[in-house]
Amino acid sequence: MTITTEINKVSLKKIEGKNLSNRSKEQLASCDIRLQKVVNLTLDFMDLVVIDGHREKKEQDEYFKSGKSRLEWPKSKHNVMPSLAIDMAPVRNLIIPWEEVTLFYYFAGAVISCAKQIGVKLRWGGDWKGLHDFKKNEFNDLTHFEIRD
Repeated sequence: MTITTEINKVSLKKIEGKNLSNRSKEQLASCDIRLQKVVNLTLDFMDLVVIDGHREKKEQDEYFKSGKSRLEWPKSKHNVMPSLAIDMAPVRNLIIPWEEVTLFYYFAGAVISCAKQIGVKLRWGGDWKGLHDFKKNEFNDLTHFEIRD
């Protein structure tokens, strides 16, 4: 399946000069242009990997059954096209440092800051209610960012 979005016309040339894998580019291409712009700006400051953009029913069902998502198909913002949600993570030495949880909080701060710079409102899976009280977050999905309208 070929996904044609604005990234192929506008942003891809800028992204090609940055460290983003082909798989990450493919996942990013399935996302809303606002998320593409946030990723593009974030790449000026940090290396990252895009884990998921759009999810088809089978993938969403697997994520729900395994506990990686609390939403069944088609209730997730990953389930629309283009995707209004993205899962991405910081990269250090070409790997995702899952054990460095603090790095994910810094990463989220960078992503949200970049989004604000270009007028994009995001909700982060480490602070679902936007209270900045991370200890009260009921479901930590530290790689998840979604458009908040």
